[in-house]
Amino acid sequence: MSSATRRSKLWYVFFAGCGGSVAYLRHGRHTKDARFSDYPDFTGHHTVVAKKLTHSMYNHMKHMKTPSGFTLDECIQAGVDLKGSALGRKDAGLVAGDVECYDSFRDIFEDVINELHPSRKEHRRSLSECGGVPARFDPKQVPELKLTVYRNLDDFPFPPAMSRAQRRLTETTLQKAFSLLPAPLAGRYKSLKEIKASEYESLNAQGCMLAKPASEADRISGLVRDWPDARGLFVSAAKDLFVWVNGRHHVQVISRETGGDLGQALQRLVAATESIENSFGGVTRYLWDPSHGYLGHDLSEIGNAIAL
Repeated sequence: MSSATRRSKLWYVFFAGCGGSVAYLRHGRHTKDARFSDYPDFTGHHTVVAKKLTHSMYNHMKHMKTPSGFTLDECIQAGVDLKGSALGRKDAGLVAGDVECYDSFRDIFEDVINELHPSRKEHRRSLSECGGVPARFDPKQVPELKLTVYRNLDDFPFPPAMSRAQRRLTETTLQKAFSLLPAPLAGRYKSLKEIKASEYESLNAQGCMLAKPASEADRISGLVRDWPDARGLFVSAAKDLFVWVNGRHHVQVISRETGGDLGQALQRLVAATESIENSFGGVTRYLWDPSHGYLGHDLSEIGNAIAL
């Protein structure tokens, strides 16, 4: 290599007050300097990750990657860029790119989960084992209700880390599942690109439309990349069952009931959620863990909870 070529690959950095000493930095390789750290600046932050992530934790895990290539810095990026709220709901500031994040970065994930879910217990897998559900509310007080659950498939990264190809394959897998739903649940799937403006407005007014996530945390985490590609909505013929595809989760099932019949809404929700999984024929399943319940990228939403 010529001397001119060598010079082109070196950067000369002079530090004032260092006696004219020279530090050499090669492209892509930097000298280590104990004065500088990769640890994030959490000054004034109120997220759980800012509270729980120590320097030693960060240094231990910062070079690790999950099998799909997700890093600790990607997990915490939203918590670095956003300070969170000092009041009200706790902001995790931490997302999972794939299920392996729960294990690869276990130290910080367990600390954050314990803070968000202090009373968690061992979870049951089946929603049909739910107990203590009132059969009916007074329809004068509850003219309409919706029940929602979130599910993710075990063969794919979570939405923030999905490639276009993975997102499209997830959509295709779920389209096949919808085509196998029994008559009471049967309906039609449409990609967001197919939905006309008038239909969009109607579904949106009912609170049943898959809209682009608007939060800054979702944007930073990569959740809305390529929107609306490979996102869509299943609507039953009776318009009492809706399934969102590749929104904040691979699958979001919504059971809507006019009046206060909670038991009927729950029965439909359970039937649809389990029928979709059964239609996979064992090729894939919903991600579930006995300690944490159903898993996803958002640590505040893991578990077996049903949103009402």
